[in-house]
Amino acid sequence: MIGGRKLAAIMSPMPRLAPRMAPVRRALATHRVLRDFSAAALNHDAMTGSSYENYSVTSQTYDSFRKPISLDLFRDAFGTVAERLSKPTKKLDLLDAGCGSGNYLDAVKDDVGSIAGLEFNEGMIGKAVAKLPSADIQQGSITSMPYAAASFDVIITTQVLHHLEKGGGQEFSNVALAAQEVFRCLRPGGAWVVQTQTPEQHLDGFWWAPVVPDAALTLSKHFAPLPKFESICRSAGFGDFSSAIPPEPLVRLDKYLDIEGPFNQAFRNADSTWSLATEDELKTGLAMLRAKIDAGEAAAWQAEREALRAKIGQTTTVVATKPMV
Repeated sequence: MIGGRKLAAIMSPMPRLAPRMAPVRRALATHRVLRDFSAAALNHDAMTGSSYENYSVTSQTYDSFRKPISLDLFRDAFGTVAERLSKPTKKLDLLDAGCGSGNYLDAVKDDVGSIAGLEFNEGMIGKAVAKLPSADIQQGSITSMPYAAASFDVIITTQVLHHLEKGGGQEFSNVALAAQEVFRCLRPGGAWVVQTQTPEQHLDGFWWAPVVPDAALTLSKHFAPLPKFESICRSAGFGDFSSAIPPEPLVRLDKYLDIEGPFNQAFRNADSTWSLATEDELKTGLAMLRAKIDAGEAAAWQAEREALRAKIGQTTTVVATKPMV
């Protein structure tokens, strides 16, 4: 037990439309609209909400490959918050900041009292609203959230923070903005539950990373090392900070271990690393993998790579707590 995506924009509400509209259209229509934002705001693609991934495309097949993981760690954190606040877990107010397709909200909706989701990409919003038509799903960014201070007991953020940075630098200023916003929106005693990766996990926790080594190295620099992320959280005001490494991969295991997977565009769409590969790098990497398959060497090579994942993990789950006073 552990103790104790995305364009920055200020949002203004639109009038609610007639209730007879289809749920997805109604939810999208009532999302907040973008206004001017400061020079400190995220440098994200204005349509996808990521600095490099087109989630309007990947949202169409995302859920067939990805599934919620480390839910035991999340639920442990919910219980710890409930105990600290002297309220039932079923009374907690939870926000998923960067909720994507809503798969985590859908998984935990019966564990807490209320759920809300914040997501920039409209393709992902449509998927989330289809799953959770009665949930409060809004369009916006984790770096400038459209909520009053102290609105939530728990905020979860899963595989979002690396989309906030272009990579190359080590200051992670947009991650710092996100931490400040989450701290503001949490009630005292609440927790930020973050699922992320370390740079090492991104390079050695995915068996296929050597297929596109330059892309994997580039994206690894978008992840703050754990000590850096802890420092960012403490600078934002968080107190207790703990971490754990879940055993599961991000992609459903049967599909993740498919040695032919990288030849499939839908497989590649399940992880944003592939979007950073050039055509030449992808062609070269796939030729290397095909040669291993044809030579009967692929199974042993994949097993060797998977041994690294077993050692260092593929993701890290962090719980950062807002002090009671």
